Amino acid sequence: MSRALFALGFALAGAVAATGRAEAAIPDWDRDEVMVVTGLVALAVVVVLSLVYAVKWYFGLEQVPPPPEPDEHAGHH
Repeated sequence: MSRALFALGFALAGAVAATGRAEAAIPDWDRDEVMVVTGLVALAVVVVLSLVYAVKWYFGLEQVPPPPEPDEHAGHH
């Protein structure tokens, strides 16, 4: 779920930057500069999250999801 929400937020940020709405908050910048800054911020977020995941993976802190419980009513309609 968090990956889907991150992807949605990333896509929305790109859409806002591409439509020029983000430019309204920074009147001295042109559209290309806003798009570059938005891309750099998104890239920085991806790098930081990747580093956090890599550290967790290296030290074995990633939790394995529990096995699914057997469905006692499977096949008994």
